[in-house]
Parts: sequence; structure tokens; C-alpha cells
Amino acid sequence: MYLLTLIQIQYLLTKHLSSSVLNNSLPYLNFYINKFSKFKTIFFVLFLSLSGLPPFFLFFIKFNLLINLFFKLNIFSTVVVFIIFFLNMLFYIQFFLNKNTNYDINLQKNDKNSGIDLSAIFIIVFFCFIIFFSVFFFTDIFYVLKMLYA
Repeated sequence: MYLLTLIQIQYLLTKHLSSSVLNNSLPYLNFYINKFSKFKTIFFVLFLSLSGLPPFFLFFIKFNLLINLFFKLNIFSTVVVFIIFFLNMLFYIQFFLNKNTNYDINLQKNDKNSGIDLSAIFIIVFFCFIIFFSVFFFTDIFYVLKMLYA
């Protein structure tokens, strides 16, 4: 899931934004997406899912991994993995922080032709839908997999 989310963000960024925007910081990228992009909702859902916040699928993966580590390994390993997950969350949350960032006032709207395929957008939106509503069917998938591998 993590790799699929990264691939979809990379696809949208390279097809939709110019390289001058991509070479700046994450808050600058957020400002540019907010100001000029037609796909800002898709970007925000994908970045939130990478952060691992509770309504998204990657939160449940991290949470279950921490619970399994807690019962199978020592407490030191669990704390180290928790810190790694926490730092990962902080890295992706900085995408949404716009304080104390200097923006270029002479921003030019992206002249790059959007070569994004509509079928790719449909697949990305469907993936975002699955990520967002996974809270409702994650336990069912977990129990089915548990029965299969029991």
C-alpha cells in the first residue's frame, strides 16, 4: 500500500507540475497545489494516507505491526519502531504546514500540458476511496486472512 501510494503521488506530480515546483520544499509544494492544481483533494488524501493518521489504511498496518512487535519482541525494539513510525508521520505532516515559509510572489501558473490519462485518475480516485473507507472493512480482511493462514 505504501509503495502504491508513493507511485501514485509521483505519477501525479510528474504529469501535473513543473520541475521548478518539485525542487522546492513540501510546504511550497502544498501552497502551489492549493493555488493552481485541479487535483488538490487527491494529493491531500494521498499525503494523509502516507502519514499514517487513523482514518487511513496505513495507520492500521502500523498499529497491528506495533502490537505484534510488542508481544513477540522486547520493549526496546517496539519503542524504536514506534519512534520510526512517529518520525515518518511528522515528515509527511510537514506537507500541510504553511507557517514561516516564504513563497515566491511571482508564481507562474503551470504551462505544462497535463498528459494525465483519465483512466489513471479513475484508478487513483478509486484507490483513495479504498484507503479512506478501509476503516470499515479492515477488520473483515484481517479476520479472513487470519482464517486462511491459521
